[in-house]
Order: sequence, then C-alpha cells, then structure tokens
Amino acid sequence: QNFEGDISGKVLDEQSKKPMPYANISVFRMKDSTLAGGGITDEKGFFKIDKLKPGFYKIKIDFIGYDRYITTAKVNPQTPSVNIGAILLKPAVTQLGEVEVKSDKPMVEFKLDKKVINVDKNIVTSGGNATDILRNTPSVQVDMDGNVSLRGSTNVNILVDGKPSTLSAGDKAAILEQIPASTIERIEIITNPSAKYDPEGMAGILNIVTKQEKRQGINGLVTLNYGTMKKFGGTLSINRRVNKTNLFFSYDYRNDDRNGYRNHDRYFYFNDTLLSHTIITSTRTNQNYSHNIKGGFDYNFNPLNSLNFTATYRIGERNGNDYSINKVLSSANTTAQYYERDEKSTNPSNNIDLSLGYKKKFEEPMREFTSDLYFSRGIFNNNENYSQYNFIPIYTSPAQKSTSDNTFTNLTFQSDYVHPISEKTRLDAGIKAMMRTSDENYFFYKFDTLATDFKKDTNLSNHFIYSDYVYAAYTTLSQEWKKFSIQIGLRAEETVQDGNQKTTGYTFKRDYFSLFPSTHISYSLPHDNKLQISYSRRINRPDPHSINPFIDKSDPLTWHMGNPDLKPEYINSYEFGHIKDWKKLSLTSQIFYKTTDNVVSRFRKTDTTGIVTVYPINM
Repeated sequence: QNFEGDISGKVLDEQSKKPMPYANISVFRMKDSTLAGGGITDEKGFFKIDKLKPGFYKIKIDFIGYDRYITTAKVNPQTPSVNIGAILLKPAVTQLGEVEVKSDKPMVEFKLDKKVINVDKNIVTSGGNATDILRNTPSVQVDMDGNVSLRGSTNVNILVDGKPSTLSAGDKAAILEQIPASTIERIEIITNPSAKYDPEGMAGILNIVTKQEKRQGINGLVTLNYGTMKKFGGTLSINRRVNKTNLFFSYDYRNDDRNGYRNHDRYFYFNDTLLSHTIITSTRTNQNYSHNIKGGFDYNFNPLNSLNFTATYRIGERNGNDYSINKVLSSANTTAQYYERDEKSTNPSNNIDLSLGYKKKFEEPMREFTSDLYFSRGIFNNNENYSQYNFIPIYTSPAQKSTSDNTFTNLTFQSDYVHPISEKTRLDAGIKAMMRTSDENYFFYKFDTLATDFKKDTNLSNHFIYSDYVYAAYTTLSQEWKKFSIQIGLRAEETVQDGNQKTTGYTFKRDYFSLFPSTHISYSLPHDNKLQISYSRRINRPDPHSINPFIDKSDPLTWHMGNPDLKPEYINSYEFGHIKDWKKLSLTSQIFYKTTDNVVSRFRKTDTTGIVTVYPINM
C-alpha cells in the first residue's frame, strides 16, 4: 500500500540532438485524467517524476516553439522505475528548402469568455494610436471626441495589460491618444466577464495588451510617420535580453490635428406646450500632441520565479477652439434670442503608471501564483476662455474663463492563484484591494469692467474630493469535456465611499457589500460550429461628477449638478452566441439581454424662465 514508483527520461531537440532544459513534464492518470505529478527538465535535459502509485500514466512534454509530445507508461511493483528514454521534440516550424513556414495567429480568436483581436499586422499600427486601433475593432465605436463605446455604451472598463491605470478615472480619450498603436499586440473584448475580472463597466471590458520582446540580445526599432491633417510622429524602442535579465525602454511622440462640426436642436415643453426651440451650430478645431516614455525590466531568479517592473510616463496637451451660433425661437417661431459664443481651451495632462509583479510557477504544469502592485497618478488641467456676442437682444456679456485642476490616483494590490485539479479541471482564486482618489478643483472667473480684471465667481467655483475603496475576493472553477466546457465563478466585494464638497462643507460616506456570480458554457457542434451561453452580474458605480452636489451654472441655459444619494446600478447580463469557422473565414452571431436595477437617468427640471437643471436620479 505504501508503494511509490517514478518515471524518468531525457528531452532532446530533434534536429540538434542537444539537451532541452526547462521543458514542462505533466503526468496524468489514465483512468480519470487527474494530474499525478509534474516537473521540468534540468540543465542536461533529464527529468524524474516520483511518488507515483501503481497504474497506467499519460506523459505530456511541452516546450515553447515545439510540438507537444505524448507517450504512456505503466508503473507497478515489478517495474517501479520506468525510464522512457530519450524524447526528441520537433520544432513547430516546417521548412521547405529555403522557405520557412510558420503558423500566424488568426486576426480574431474566440475564447470561452472573450474575443481576441490580434492587431500586430494591422496597417494602422504603423503610425496611429490606441484610439485608431479601437476605431477598427469590431463591436467598438469611437466618436469625434475620442470617447469609446462598446456595443453602443460608453460605460466600458478599459485596462492596459490587464491592469488598472489612469484610464479608470481620468480623461480616457486623452490617454488613449498617447498610447502608440505600434506598441499594441492585441485587443481583448470581454463583453460578459467572469468573476475573475472587476465587475465595473456595464458594457464590459476592453483590455489593451502591449507587445513584449522575447528575442535574446539587443533589439531596437525606429519608426517615423506622417499623415494628413498634420498627423505625424515617431517611435524609438530598445530591448536588451541577456540570460536572466530583460531591460526595455521606448519613447513615442504624436501630433494630431482634428476638425469637426455639430448641429444641435433642443425643444422646451411645459405641460405639453412648446415654449421655445433652440438651434445650435458649432465648428471645432483641435490640436493634440503627446510624449510617451516607458521603461522597465524582467528578472528570472530561476525557471520558476520571476519579477517584473514597468514605469510609464505620458505628457500631452489638447488645444481646442469651439465657435457656436445659438438661435432661440419662441413658441410663435420668432427669434427671441441670437448670440454667438467662442470657447478656447487648453488641456495639458501628465500621468504615470507603475507596476511591480512577482510570478511563482510550480513543477506541476499550469499551476502558478502571481502577486502585483499597481500605482497610477494622473493630473489633468482644463483652461477655458469664453466670449459671447449678443445680437438679439443687444447687450454685453462679460468675458469668462475657467480653470480645472484635477488629480486622480489609484493604488491596487492583487494576488491570483491557478490550481489545475486535473488535465481538464482548473480552479482559480484571488484577492484584490483598490484605493482610488479623485481631487477636482474648479475655478470660474468673470471679467469685471470696473476693476478691468477677472474676478473669481464663488457661485460657480468648487472643490470636490472623492475616494472609494474596493476590497474583493473571487474564485472560478473550469471543466472541459470533449465537446462541452463550463466555467462558474463568484466574486464578493465590499465598497467604501467618501465624498467631501469642500466649497459648501457637505460630506457623505457610504459602504455596501455585493456578490457577482458568473457562468460561461460552450458546446461544439459538427462542421466547426460552436454555441456559447454566458451570464454575469456587473456594477456601475457613480463617478465623482455624478455625485458632486455643487450646481454648475457655466452654461446660462443648462445647469448641471450631481446627486450624493445616487446608488450604484446592478446589471444582469445574458448572452447567447454562435460561431461558425471555415478555413479562412469565421462568422459570429450574438444575442444579448441586460436587466438593470437602480437605473440611473438624467432628470431635467425646467423653471419658468426656461433654464434647465440636469441631475442624475435612480429610477
């Protein structure tokens, strides 16, 4: 009953016959496919898997860039030590004379819980930015201001390399324009994320995965590009990988000018009676530039333990001019008001992202532990000057200007563990703590003709500080069969929110606990057809602007304010999809359905003078 045997062997390259160190060895029981043991080869290519009970075993040998090798062995008291001899691994490359044929990644890959768009060979990557890549990504839309939406909803969570950054709170459009397209390897579209991911974002998650240089030695790349509308830039990247250490550095510059226009009609009704009709026509010019610097290192202590550090610094500016013609018609369709408004803006920004990660692999294949610490800080300033020229009726509007000093910080700790129960069964678990702070200080000035200088308008200026702390734990269980696979998960989160409207002295605090289950099911049909069904529960927490109780009266016709009593929205998301693959073509179709609790809606209240006050409420 205490018998223990072992299986040993040696792994060699089929062509050079040289030993292959660090190849992965997996040993599975034949009767139930459970993982019995595993390990890696030593410097001379030898391996030995011990503490095996009597029985039949399947041995899998894997190495990156080589075809998998599978064999079987029997361990019993008569042959307790089984040597399967020299194993020759074949490179995953076929050579025909002088031609080397490799399998390229497909443009689109379908996983159980996400869709992967490989953009490495997209022509846009030669000179664009992340916004340009997203414009060419299926299911993703980007408007003229750079606002990103997924399936028609702007409530999407954007990650970089699976990590939070200033994209989670700052000016997303400005930051995306500062990420060079040439550094992006793929876009992961996760419309119904599992419990492993943060549940924020009603529409789902867009994960921007950047490239990692894996070649040995020193590698570099220099690119220059020029396009229409004064769109130009350049990239310099250097990578040095020697033995256990990899050092990398990159610099990117972008300049992009954009022009546009918009037309807007607004009707005011009171008790179903039309009071006025406002017609707004505007033209806009924008000049954007950015510098992007990234550096860091990867260090492998040994084949099972590694450390990585990355620092990214971005600085940029968006300058714009918006000229609008405003015409207000009365209920009798006569011109009651006519004025032109000129708005000039300067929006400098700088942000930094720091990431420190540790990865621990085990001798058992697919088993690993990771621990990561992220810090991001973004400073976004907005300086605007307003001039209004009134023609009907004729009067003088004082010149106006505003300044916004906004700082966002995010500190996140995350730890994840993956445990393969068997060849087809896997357990994931993890914890996460995220601390975010938003400090928004807004100043509004009006020109005083008597003092011949701008004076601060205390009725419009305000300072709001908001923090939220999210503590989470999750677990998922995945099981695969021949044609059927399933993943179930559960995530628990405790959220604490603090708000301080320093101008008015109003403070509030709120905390709540939430559960987020998820289920993903996939079934393979004949003739390369596949069905997918999924469910997840998500949350849409109010942003700082939505809960700031201060009334913004900068627009004379429309006032805006937040609602500190606003509750988060909870979304139940259901999806059903079909995938049909051909040799060079794939067709996907999806039906999705969402139900939302505590729906947030913009409530508009009009007074007798026609001024509209807009604020959010839960329906």
